[in-house]
Amino acid sequence: MKHTEFFKVNSHETDYNGILRPSCVMRYMQETANLQFNSYHPTLYELNEDNKSFLLSRSNMSIYAPIRNFDELKVESWACEGKGVTYLRCGRIYRNDVIVAEIITNWALVDRVNQRFIRQNEIEFGFGVDEPLELDMPRRINIPSDLELALVGERTVYYGDVDLYGHMNNTNYPDMLCAFLPILKDKMVVRCAISFLHDAPLGETVKIYLASDSDTYYFRTIKEDGTVGVEAEIIVEDI
Repeated sequence: MKHTEFFKVNSHETDYNGILRPSCVMRYMQETANLQFNSYHPTLYELNEDNKSFLLSRSNMSIYAPIRNFDELKVESWACEGKGVTYLRCGRIYRNDVIVAEIITNWALVDRVNQRFIRQNEIEFGFGVDEPLELDMPRRINIPSDLELALVGERTVYYGDVDLYGHMNNTNYPDMLCAFLPILKDKMVVRCAISFLHDAPLGETVKIYLASDSDTYYFRTIKEDGTVGVEAEIIVEDI
């Protein structure tokens, strides 16, 4: 079952081109998903009270047109049939009935007490499932072997970055990574794929590595213990 919400773009959510930042595109999708959960049982808060939480493992987002200040948007989010411990969710944004962005996300549901993944057949949500999207981008991040990732900076996780669990919120990652792109004046992100491997907790400093091939940029973050935090592929085009 698709869930629909309506939003108006806030001017504080746009960049110096006057278009909605990729993190905010992702937030509209995620907020619509959260509101669907809030309308059924178990809600996200009920899951949290039961020591269960969703972890995002992969996000593939395509943006087809600039979304500008004060645009009025219709946002849809829906669950799809996954496999085993993988929960699949899709989202779509319309402006004037035209699709301007789509997203596919893969999640895991974790029992924090027993430290185990919860299979789909162990829990039932009231909103059912719908057909998944098919986006023309790879489901996994494949950084070409002939590209050398170079250290471009570091980023500490601060108060404004974290979620209920004290880790950087998933929707903050596109902003963090785009900060290390070349100047995007008159350009926009059209694709953003991120694999989430290990969380970045409050106070941790991650190293950010970057390689590029024309207008395609590949990222890898390294945590303080040497493990990989996220890998990402971001593609930009002229507006």
